[in-house]
Amino acid sequence: MNGLPISKLALALAVAAALAATAAAAAEGRASGRSLLRTAVAGDATSQRTGFAFASIAALGGSTSTGFSTAGQFAEAPANSWVTGTNPTVRSIYLRLRDLNPAIAGHIYNGAEPGSTMSDLADQATRVPRGTELVTIQTGGNDACGMPDPTRPATFRAQFEAALKTLEARVPRARVVVLSIFDLPAMWDAVKGMPAATTARNLCTSVESAAGKRALERQVRDLNQQLASVCAHHRNCRFDGGAAYYLRWHRHDISTVDYFHPSLSGQRNIADALWATGAFRPTRPRKSP
Repeated sequence: MNGLPISKLALALAVAAALAATAAAAAEGRASGRSLLRTAVAGDATSQRTGFAFASIAALGGSTSTGFSTAGQFAEAPANSWVTGTNPTVRSIYLRLRDLNPAIAGHIYNGAEPGSTMSDLADQATRVPRGTELVTIQTGGNDACGMPDPTRPATFRAQFEAALKTLEARVPRARVVVLSIFDLPAMWDAVKGMPAATTARNLCTSVESAAGKRALERQVRDLNQQLASVCAHHRNCRFDGGAAYYLRWHRHDISTVDYFHPSLSGQRNIADALWATGAFRPTRPRKSP
């Protein structure tokens, strides 16, 4: 018989069929981009459940990561932090990772500081425990609000770049997850109809005027662009893709202590949104001992 032997012919036909199936799948994926995106996110979440989990975590940045104003007082409430908290109602990133890897228990460090700006991040980075495997950064709200003055995007970028380099020198192998700045005007919109909001709130008050709100919207967008751009140039850095910025805020998600910080349910929403990004998925499996 001329041509390929039967065994080789069968193999060639199988390969051709596989290639055809792959091409068809690719075409279908291009035709349904949103479905493909949802599948990718779901894949990340699945890998977080089935792969190894980080064994230590550190949080840097501002007051939200300290659970500020979530316990009825204008003060930190570390147990309610979206990232390192132990309150089961919030289901922090730490608790979710502990479910996957009990070895992380107790290996948490929260160096976030209320009132801090991007200019403080490099100093915070110098205190991260060596050997930490995962670091979160949530900062920029005070820079955007202008407390005391709005930070220029170029300055913000340079400060962030310096902070990442400091962090990389301290924990060179750590995964760094960077949150986008929340949509601060949307947070105000969620509570502005409450009678006490304008009298009790004394943070980021520029948002209460139309002009101030527009300026804040631009500032948040500009600073988020800097976060995304700088992070993209660092191998171990993962920007959240706007997950924190695109959160939807309702009255019950904002603290009635100051009408500015996320409430307990707001903290839970942050944890849910960040976990769903897959940013806490390791890049490669841990080697067996």
